[in-house]
Amino acid sequence: MKQARTMRVIWSFTCFLIVQISYGASEIHLGLADLTQAALLNSDKLKSVNQQADGIDFKRKAIRSYALPQFNIEGNYKYTTDLPTMTIPLGLTEREIQTGKHNAYFMGVSANYLVTDFGANSLQQDSMAKIKMAKDREKQTLGQSLRLEVKTTFFKVMLNIEKMRLVLDSWRLSQAQHTEISKHFKAGKASQFDYLQSRKEALDYKSRFIEAQNNLSSDLGHLMRLSGKDTTHDPIILPIEKKMISLLPDDLERPQTIISIDEHSFKKINVDTILADAWSIDNPALQRLNSLREGHTLAKRSVTRAFLPKISIYAKSGYEYPNGSKSEFHRQNIVGVNLTMPLWDGGLIMSNRGEKEAAILEVSSEEMNLKKDLHFDLNNTLNNLKDLQREHSVIGIGVNDVDQMSKLVYQSYRGGKSTITDVLATNLKTLDWKVRLANIQTQILMQIAILEYLSSRTIL
Repeated sequence: MKQARTMRVIWSFTCFLIVQISYGASEIHLGLADLTQAALLNSDKLKSVNQQADGIDFKRKAIRSYALPQFNIEGNYKYTTDLPTMTIPLGLTEREIQTGKHNAYFMGVSANYLVTDFGANSLQQDSMAKIKMAKDREKQTLGQSLRLEVKTTFFKVMLNIEKMRLVLDSWRLSQAQHTEISKHFKAGKASQFDYLQSRKEALDYKSRFIEAQNNLSSDLGHLMRLSGKDTTHDPIILPIEKKMISLLPDDLERPQTIISIDEHSFKKINVDTILADAWSIDNPALQRLNSLREGHTLAKRSVTRAFLPKISIYAKSGYEYPNGSKSEFHRQNIVGVNLTMPLWDGGLIMSNRGEKEAAILEVSSEEMNLKKDLHFDLNNTLNNLKDLQREHSVIGIGVNDVDQMSKLVYQSYRGGKSTITDVLATNLKTLDWKVRLANIQTQILMQIAILEYLSSRTIL
């Protein structure tokens, strides 16, 4: 009964402490899926590429319109200085008559239709469609790059939080040991050296905690910026993970940014299964270059067709002035066929064709180089993942060993068989091994994120 009452008092005090610490502090919930979605929606780069893609689509539609019938309202005015004349015999005399008027007008409607340009327009439309596809692939590439950046930054935040947890555990342990040594020092059972050493260790852990907190603040600010959150009016100050609030020592500044983070799904990742899978390159950056090369190839074929004739039909209907030599408007209908074919254009077509050939070679070289780089990155990432998995197994065993050693050395110190230096060295080694394990786990997640980027798969 007495123990239950004590537990209720402790729980009430803990809740009161959390409320006091959290009062006035902003709270941020971090979920990878939500952060990624927000980053994609708020990315200015993606918005810019979307606008570029729309512009290319409008250009393709403009090119297509040249192959459709064109209807226009037409009007023109012409002034002629010298008019042709004809001589008409009139009995014994002749009369000279002008066959037109100085002023001439036409008002009406006209229609034009390109019958054939031997596929030049169609090929140009297909070229623009491929370039539009390349721009869509560029959008996917930017999206994947943004996802990778969000994930790696999120994992850095996780790592800093884990470091803070580990340092806090070591800090609390060192404080408990310092309290016990202080009692022994006052009772004359411990030396001043032991007392000062134990206090120095507690200060060292406090410094490490502040360093991890500063790193967390920086990475968290970058993550918020990626997701489109403005932290100008609500800055990130002394961030802390929510579960650590009740464990903070009294001599630490109160946090003003509380973090709750969803990291449970990453603990279920099976690296052996990932390594056993068959991996291949399926990257939109490579697909973008392929579409771009195909677009330039079609554009080159379209330019080549410019050597062939263009045949179009046209029709006009309207009112024309004058009517021969008569000063009056009259109705005029005109139907005709037009054929144009270049004889000499100063090298315009050949220059355009050469430009497209150069663009094809440029993109082909870039595509080949990127393919090599992506395959190298894929093999390198898989090798890194294998090495990290091996290292993770070794460090995992080491963490268990140094944890037990730390407890044994302190018991030995209390029994007078070890020095305080042995205790502090073992405590620090325990922390270092645990931090190494956290670093390895984070690097494994980052390598998996890179695999996702290279293969366009979703694992995390």
